[in-house]
Amino acid sequence: MLTPKLVKDTFSEHGISIRGWAARNGFSQDLVYAVLNQKNQATRGESYKIAVALGLRDKPGIQEVPAQLRACIESMSNGSNTLT
Repeated sequence: MLTPKLVKDTFSEHGISIRGWAARNGFSQDLVYAVLNQKNQATRGESYKIAVALGLRDKPGIQEVPAQLRACIESMSNGSNTLT
């Protein structure tokens, strides 16, 4: 996993703006800033997806989820199965 500082430094070194990254990836700019500045724990929802996309959180595999919960999780991911 990466650190917020490393992500920000890497973006800066490569001329990537946080605003631009957020727009290209379909995320709220304010929420991306909140995740990178650790104002948001990124434990669920869009902030969680941002943290996974930035490499700040590991993406769990669906095979690690108990079978009884897989269908529920897959239906909650709105077709963009974030757990595979």
